[in-house]
Amino acid sequence: MSSVQSMRRFVCDRLTAAAQEILGAYEKKIEGYEAEIARQRRLLDAVLTPELKLHRTELPQRHVQKLEEDDEVLVIQPQHFDQGDGNQSGDSIQDDNNPYKCD
Repeated sequence: MSSVQSMRRFVCDRLTAAAQEILGAYEKKIEGYEAEIARQRRLLDAVLTPELKLHRTELPQRHVQKLEEDDEVLVIQPQHFDQGDGNQSGDSIQDDNNPYKCD
């Protein structure tokens, strides 16, 4: 019976080795598939969502002439007309403190 037990042990060892070899080959194949799927996913993402790159460009500087404060200034002063008595000469303005007095 010892030959039967040794035969069982031999068969069991060979089956274990074969199973480990099959499992190793299976894991390598799965890793290859996962790498291919990741590559295709990156390619698909690149096609469906294009990357937008913005580049800063320098605009030509514009030369703006500034007007000096001593330049001519146009001041418009309001005119007062007394419509009540028909006098259009402007002499009817009574307020001497009025800065807009027409002379």
